[in-house]
Amino acid sequence: MVEKETSLEKIKRLTSSQKNIRNVATSAHIHHGKCISGDSRVILADGIIRNAREIFEEVVKNGVIIEENEDHSVFSPKKTIEIFSLNKATGRIEKKPIQHAWRLRGGSTIKTTLRNGFEITTTLEHKYIVFRDGFEDVEAKDLKLGDRIVCPKNLDFFWKERNTNPAEYDYIEIKNNRQIQLMKNSYSDLVFVDLVEISEGFEEIVYDFTIPENHNFIAEGMVIHNTAFTDVLLAAAGLM
Repeated sequence: MVEKETSLEKIKRLTSSQKNIRNVATSAHIHHGKCISGDSRVILADGIIRNAREIFEEVVKNGVIIEENEDHSVFSPKKTIEIFSLNKATGRIEKKPIQHAWRLRGGSTIKTTLRNGFEITTTLEHKYIVFRDGFEDVEAKDLKLGDRIVCPKNLDFFWKERNTNPAEYDYIEIKNNRQIQLMKNSYSDLVFVDLVEISEGFEEIVYDFTIPENHNFIAEGMVIHNTAFTDVLLAAAGLM
């Protein structure tokens, strides 16, 4: 059986061929794909609430610059900053360090609102973790009303703010041959909440974080994807 090529192996193969290399350092349209609005709130591992802009500014003060131009700035924190992330293999919420913090030139956005009142604004290409027949990464522009967005069950702040109970989502509706069946949610750390509203907007500046291994983090009570340099290199080679 042929082993699946890893992202790192794919990048090494691509970058060994000159025809695959484009202007990675100046590709603004590539870099700004997966981002959230600056006022999107994130829970730090110590329970403190910070928005994306504040976290980025903290990293800038104490971190190391990785890359900066007129389109984006990328910094790596010297001091560990941990936030919450989903391990999709285990279905558990974990604490993970921020590897890189991004500030990017923005553009068109989509605001998503869930049935429990959770809301977030992201760029069109930003991926959400959606539960369909398992976990799927779905870009904001491809979301549909009724999609079940993955949310952490036991991070109380956002649930209390909206005065709603995660236990209301312990069962998942499954439609089968015009019948609706209720399936018990088997994940102790997660619930799946229906998307009820999608609206368009615009943000001049947007932010994101690179999270090692899991490649996602929790903002405004939802599990969303992150930006990684591997994504940037693959996109520059025209393969994303």
